[in-house]
Amino acid sequence: MSWNRALKKLGIEFDVATLPSNSGLSFREAALNIYRYLIGVGIDITLTEDMFIRELCDAKEQFLKDVHERDIISIAKAINLARMDVANTKIIVTNDRLGFVLRCLEKKHLIEYFAYLICEDYAYSVKSREKVALVGKGKPFIDAYLEASDYFHLPHIQTYYGDNDVIDREFAQRLHCDFVLIG
Repeated sequence: MSWNRALKKLGIEFDVATLPSNSGLSFREAALNIYRYLIGVGIDITLTEDMFIRELCDAKEQFLKDVHERDIISIAKAINLARMDVANTKIIVTNDRLGFVLRCLEKKHLIEYFAYLICEDYAYSVKSREKVALVGKGKPFIDAYLEASDYFHLPHIQTYYGDNDVIDREFAQRLHCDFVLIG
């Protein structure tokens, strides 16, 4: 929905649900995929590739911020939770950006319930406030999670809780842990 709204803001009516999933891609990679598809099917785009990507990502980020501020998306749908691994470490693993996740958790007064946030762009230690940039692909891939896990010395997740039966289940399978569908 956020990509569709971002495209509409750029004057393009298109449903990205008809494209292959952008799951596990950064905003920039997903925007590039959308751009290449639109050009490939002959949709006229007056912006350069870089400008289109930048404006589309900015519009998506603004939409997500606006949605959050209006409290339309519940916290359970805005983030995917991985709860209670063997060391009782509470971790959020999500394809959202760190800034968005922090705003959601802080607004709902939930930040203190988590130890680590592993997002599309950064991994973050709530206690130390240390953050590290991630280069690996996010869910359903485990690259970004493994980067963060190595950096922060996180124990292996035994059970992964998620709200997307396809993406989160695949993520859990790749981590060789149990999966519980929430929501």
